[in-house]
Amino acid sequence: MILQQFESAFLATYPPEADPPPHRSAPHRQVSLVPKSPFRRGQNLAKLSRVQILSNGLTFSKLSLDVILIIMSWCGPRDLLMLRHVCKVFRALLAKNLYIWRLARANLQLGFPLPVAAPSEEWFIHYVLDSCPCTVCRRPTSELPYSFSLGIRICSVWAQCAVLVGRPENLDEVDALMLQPMPYLEWSADAPLYRPSGIQSGLEEFRAAVESQSTRSRDELEKESGGDAGFHGKTVQKAASGYRTKKTVVEKHNRSLLAALARENKVTLDQFITPPTLVRHVNAFAADLACMTRHAWETIRIDCLSEIQWLRTPKSTILCPLCKDRKQKIRLGRPSGAHKDNPSTIVCGRPAGPALVHVMPA
Repeated sequence: MILQQFESAFLATYPPEADPPPHRSAPHRQVSLVPKSPFRRGQNLAKLSRVQILSNGLTFSKLSLDVILIIMSWCGPRDLLMLRHVCKVFRALLAKNLYIWRLARANLQLGFPLPVAAPSEEWFIHYVLDSCPCTVCRRPTSELPYSFSLGIRICSVWAQCAVLVGRPENLDEVDALMLQPMPYLEWSADAPLYRPSGIQSGLEEFRAAVESQSTRSRDELEKESGGDAGFHGKTVQKAASGYRTKKTVVEKHNRSLLAALARENKVTLDQFITPPTLVRHVNAFAADLACMTRHAWETIRIDCLSEIQWLRTPKSTILCPLCKDRKQKIRLGRPSGAHKDNPSTIVCGRPAGPALVHVMPA
């Protein structure tokens, strides 16, 4: 009944149009107060005002200052630091209204827990005295490396960081309680635990404790985890690496020797390394990782030169009558080294050698 009365009163006040305009849906926008890159400089209030924070299209620029301050009072220290880097308007508001920082610290009633349950003494020193910059000014921390109550790393030298240092309202001394595992950093009764000299002494003691621990080498750990298979595999790998290195040296020496011999016999290197006799000798030296000498070449010189001369002769189109190899051609009137006494021979075009040469009477 109430809805019907409201509908009739609304229609009487705003009668429907004859041709209503077509419905256009508003573009979807992300419901967020802070842009995606809060630490990006150069963003102003004009860009932030285009971000809608309510479903009815209310923009940030239409909010009153009191509403903005109330929203900020429910934020934590990390949220205020993010808002402080958004634009100059937020930076000015947080600088003039320091009570917002006190309320943000008061929101942290439970403190900041440690990442692990029971840390060791060395781990705790490394965690607290880590060389990370200040979260606010991005400078190296000088006095208070880590604040457990705020959950951030902060220094107390610059004026813009001083508003975060101190005891919040209704908040226990969380930092003093968390720093109790490091009593040896206190060299006097009235000196705080987080002075630079104390930090330096704590770091030196931490390094000395780490270096004094008996740590096994990486090779020992790999040998223990891999067993006999890993040990033998590593031995084979070392031997293969040395073999490949020596083989490269031998191949380089043999190739330079063959190039010099080819120049002496006035043939190209490709023609010089073609004879099968020379190829077998070079492969034998390479397999034994031995460098080929000129004495070894003199023992096969006559056979290799005969094979080179035989391979340089033009080929005919006559098939070999013995092996019937249609892919190979034969040479006429060119006897091999093993049949110099019989000039009337037909030599097959296969690689030369005593077992692969067919001799036929003319």
